[in-house]
Amino acid sequence: MLGEEKEVFSFSHPKAFMKGGNSFDQRARLTWKMKTEARVHGFAGYFHSCLYDDVFMSITPKHHTLKMFR
Repeated sequence: MLGEEKEVFSFSHPKAFMKGGNSFDQRARLTWKMKTEARVHGFAGYFHSCLYDDVFMSITPKHHTLKMFR
């Protein structure tokens, strides 16, 4: 990786009966300090999700769920 990962936004599922409960629109502008000189053609997106109490599913490099795709 050329830079550290950064959290862009978090989401908590709204109650279904709330007005506008199904709309979700967020934007962010981020900057990074590059560790090495490089040409960047894109970026990666990751998620870390709490499914229930202490049950998590993640594809972040530091906390990825083992055997998720097996």
